[in-house]
Amino acid sequence: SLGNGLDGAVRALAVHQGQLYAGGDFLSSGSTVLNHIGRWDGLRWSALGSGMDAPVRALAVHEDEFVAGGEFTLAGDVTCLHIGRWAGAAWRDFGPGLSSYAWCLASYYGSLYAGGSFSTAGDVLSTNVARWDGTWWQAPGQPLWGGWEFTPSYVASMATYNGRLYATGHFIAAGRTTRRAVLASPYA
Repeated sequence: SLGNGLDGAVRALAVHQGQLYAGGDFLSSGSTVLNHIGRWDGLRWSALGSGMDAPVRALAVHEDEFVAGGEFTLAGDVTCLHIGRWAGAAWRDFGPGLSSYAWCLASYYGSLYAGGSFSTAGDVLSTNVARWDGTWWQAPGQPLWGGWEFTPSYVASMATYNGRLYATGHFIAAGRTTRRAVLASPYA
C-alpha cells in the first residue's frame, strides 16, 4: 500500500508535477485528514487544503492546472460547484460551476471538458457535457441526453483518441442524432 492507504474508495487518479493525486469517497489516510482528495509525494499522503465536502469523481490536468470534479460544492472554504482547480495553496472555482455532478474531465485542444449529470454550466444550458474555454462555460456541439430504462442520462467518461474527443455514458441521443452511449466529438 501507499503509506497508510486510504479509508474509502478511490474513484480517480492523476499525475501532476511528479506527484500522484487521488480522489474519491475516502476521508483520511491513517491520522491524516484528506476529505476526498489527497496527494502522494512518494512517502506520505497529504491534504489539499481542507479537501472537499463530498466525494471526488474525476481528476485531470489542464494547461498545467490540477482539476477535480465530483459531487462536492465546497473545495476548502471556496464555493466550487462540482468542479474546482488547485492553485498550489488554495482552491479556485470555474465561475459558477455546474448545476450537478461532474463524473469525468478531459483536456482537449486548449479547452477543459466536463461530463456528468448536469443541465447547466454557469448560466449556459449544456446537457451533461460542457466546455470551459479559459474564461467561461460553453455548450459544445449537441447535448447528450435521453436515458433509457427510467434512468436519467449522464456522461460517465471521456478520452481523446486520434485527434477526437469521445464520450461514453448513459444517453441515446446527441442533439437529434441517435447514439448508443458513444459519441465522437464535433471538434475533430
